[in-house]
Amino acid sequence: MIELMVAVSVFLVAATITAGVFTRSIRTQRQSNQITTASSDASLILERMAREIRSGYSFSISDFAGGTDNRIDFTREKDAAPIAVSYWQDGDDIKRSEDGAEGILNAESTSVDKLQFILTQSDPSSDPWRITVVLWVSPTDPNNSHISHLQTTVSARILPGELAQ
Repeated sequence: MIELMVAVSVFLVAATITAGVFTRSIRTQRQSNQITTASSDASLILERMAREIRSGYSFSISDFAGGTDNRIDFTREKDAAPIAVSYWQDGDDIKRSEDGAEGILNAESTSVDKLQFILTQSDPSSDPWRITVVLWVSPTDPNNSHISHLQTTVSARILPGELAQ
């Protein structure tokens, strides 16, 4: 009888430890998948912005909300006609507007913590527009506090001097 109680106790201890390790590994895998999803979403958003910025011109960046957030407005050609494009952060989302039609770019599982645009141009009459985009994203799960920091700098293909021609 004592041997049976010892064997059952050892089995219960081993099963409890194994269940705890298994539960923790499932939780870690879920958090890792959430981080990967948020980072992939951010990469896709940055690629879309970069593609449009490269083909854009007449950039302007306006600060609002106490200088912590900002918005980029520019013009690009679509079907040989100029259209106005804007990107900005609205709460946990990145919004894009094309000639007044708005849409959200990020997935519901991705929370945008920071979106900032920085315009660098030494000589506005001849230097190309260079836009640095800073993006911080995290999973929307409140139990996952990881923030991915991404940044890219894009140069417009159209020079300011080419617009007057």
